[in-house]
This record gives sequence, structure tokens and C-alpha cells, in this order.
Amino acid sequence: MIIDFSPLPITHYLSQGNSEIKSTLSQLKRIFMKLNLVAFMILLGVQFLLIKGISIISPTDKKSETQATSIVSDTLQISNSLQTTLKGHALTVTSAAITADNNTIISGSKDNTIKLWNLVTGQLKRTLIGHTGVVNYLNVTTDGKYIVSADYKNVRIWNLLTGALIREIKNLETVSFIKTTQDGKTLVVDGGTQIIKNTKTEVDTYGYKSSSEVEVKKYIISVFNLNTGVLKNKLVHNESFTSVEISRSGNILVSGNETGKLNIWNLQNGRLQKTLTGHNSTINSIAISPDEQTIVSTEQDGQIKIWDLSSGKLKSTFTGHDKSSIDGSVIVLISNDTLVSWLKKYNNKTDVKIWNLQTGEFKYTLKLPKIENSDGLNNINLINFSSDSKNLITYGNDGIQTWELTTGKLKNTVKIQGDILAVSPKNKIVATSEGASDINIYKIPSDNDENK
Repeated sequence: MIIDFSPLPITHYLSQGNSEIKSTLSQLKRIFMKLNLVAFMILLGVQFLLIKGISIISPTDKKSETQATSIVSDTLQISNSLQTTLKGHALTVTSAAITADNNTIISGSKDNTIKLWNLVTGQLKRTLIGHTGVVNYLNVTTDGKYIVSADYKNVRIWNLLTGALIREIKNLETVSFIKTTQDGKTLVVDGGTQIIKNTKTEVDTYGYKSSSEVEVKKYIISVFNLNTGVLKNKLVHNESFTSVEISRSGNILVSGNETGKLNIWNLQNGRLQKTLTGHNSTINSIAISPDEQTIVSTEQDGQIKIWDLSSGKLKSTFTGHDKSSIDGSVIVLISNDTLVSWLKKYNNKTDVKIWNLQTGEFKYTLKLPKIENSDGLNNINLINFSSDSKNLITYGNDGIQTWELTTGKLKNTVKIQGDILAVSPKNKIVATSEGASDINIYKIPSDNDENK
């Protein structure tokens, strides 16, 4: 039965005697009343959102939506960037490294083991056993082939894909560092000390000659072929070295020592090319420009020196950090024509300054945010350039800040917990530990295509 409501009102049909018609119309009336109630509730909800100040962007207003997003990104603070927590080590995690593809993290521990984890799923892939001491150092080659690990006395090289032990360098003196070149071909290791015996001849007042044996202590940096494990060269130093840096190409190694000297070595043949003098105290930090034309070095009293690498000539000296307050180390980083000097202090304060590398001109000091519930400034643990060199990234106990390098403007902050263990090559993944056996994995958001 088809009923046409349009000519007459509903009440007309309800007044008729046909019970079937009355029943049908009563049901329709109840349906209409429910629909009106739903519409009323939707309208009430929209009014509530407007009162609370929550903006409602029309799907067709794409321009407004883009503008709103860009405004928020300048002051973004993210507290939910924790992706997962890795559990498996029996004792405190002491070292970590992340592969270039962001798919694997390698962790070392006081339990003397190395673990490989899938960063996508958070699952443990395998455990490497063999070290007899705490795994203090871990390195992974950029080509994804090798893991290099070290405890106090031994260095081990592993196949990253299979976990197989390739070779071991045993019974070294206390290992203070391991480094691999970016091409993955060369391994540089603290080689300890070597005693060289020399014969010393003296002539007394009567012309008689006497000979004696003199022991001279030398300090060694060992250079290995990473693929074969063959010792290529020994870089022999007369004084203990305090800082070591390798050029991007892997051709140059610069070492600084306790007396303020800088030694420039050809890493391919092991020859000492030149020694630079000019610092008066222990070398704290060394940086080599990507084009291998410039060396920047710092010493204990805070002085920063810029050198021409090919000639060895000192180009400029400047001090921007307050000498009277220096109780830490001034660390330097180079990217293109920008120099960053970072006063890494131990009293919960720090200082970061930006300079023109070519002229030494001071640009600005980063305005670091205050730590919550503290009078001190953010204590930075690590500084990196973004891969496109447009941003500076600081990692501290108050989180991770991204700064626009040209202006020093703070772009965003990501909250994290724990001490930094490792940062992926493109600053996409950060691993932290809070002095325990667990590893926190944070994903750092970025609008750069390079990090996608």
C-alpha cells in the first residue's frame, strides 16, 4: 500500500477509522521524532566544540589546514615518540649502534653479550657471545657488512647479516676507542703502548765512552684492513694522544696530544705528514672539514684554532667561551662554512656558539631552554648536524631540540628519557638507557625527505 502524505497533514489520516493506516502513521511519527533528536544532539556537540575554542577546518579549505600545520610545527613538543622498549640484556646496556637503513640496532652490555634487534618489530634477532668483558664500544660500517665491538682488551669483527665472528684482535692494552672509515675498509684502534730500547752513549771528562740502555715509551694507533684483518700500519706517537679524528674520505687521521700538538697522518701509508704546534694545553677536540682543507682544534683552556690542512698554517685563533667558567671540554663540529663550538660542562650547564668557519666571525649563541624544575640550563650530551646541513640537533636531558642553523630559531622539541646510547646516521632513531638493561627506542619526526 502506497500512502501519499503531501496533499493532507498527518493528523488528517490519524483521524480516519482505518486501523492499518493509523498504525503505519504512528510508526512514522516516532521515526521522525528520533531523527529530530539525533540532529539536535549533533548541533549541541558542534556548539560545545566552538565554545571550547576547538577549530573545525572544512575539508575543502586546504590552504587554511596547511597554514595551521606550519604554525604548530615551529613550537612542536612531542611526548609520545617512544616507539618501544627492548628487554633482553641481563645487566646494564653500555653501548649501541644503529644501521644506516634504520632497521637494526646492536647493543652491548655489562653481561658481556651483544644483541641484534629488529627496529621495525622490536624483536630480538640474535645474541653474539664471545667477549670476556664489558662491551664498551660498538661500531657498524655504513655498508651494513660488519659490526666492530670492543671490551677492555679485545676487539672483535662480526658479520652483521649472519652474526658469525670473522676475526678477533686479542690482548690489547686498555682499548680507549675504535673507529671505522666511512667506506668500511679501514679499522683504527687504540694500539696501547710500546717500549723501545735505545742505546745511549756518554763521554766523561776523561774521554772514556760508556753505553747504557734507555727505555722509551711510545703510544700506538693501530690501522687494520677491515676486510682481511691485516695490520696495515702503526702510527707511533711520542706523547699520549687525547683526541683522534678521521677525514670523511678515510685518507687523513689527525691526533692531538697532552702537550697541545696536532699530528697529521696519511692513513693509507701510515706516514706522519706534519706536526702543528700552537696550542699550550691538552687537545680536547678535533674536526676536519668535509673538503679536507681545514682543521679546527680546541684545547683545555677553551681556545679554538683554525688551520689550513695542506700547508699546516694557523689561519685564526678565537675564544668565545668564558675561560673563567670552563670546567669541561670545548667540542667542535664543521659543516660547510659553519663551525659549532660546544662547551660540554659537568655542572649541569652548557654553551653552544655558531661561527663562520672561513672568517671566524661569531654569529650567535643558542638560547637553550631551561630544565623543568631546575635553575640550570639544558645539559647537552650530543650535537649533530642534519644531513642537509640546514638544522642543528642537540640531544640533552631535557629532550631533543632541532634548531634552524641560519637563525638559531628553535623549531621543535621531542621529550625523551634516559642517556643517549646511539643515534641513527640521519637522526631518525634515538636509543637511550636509564642505567638499566632496557633500551628505549624513540622515533624522531621530521619533515625532511631525507629521513622518510
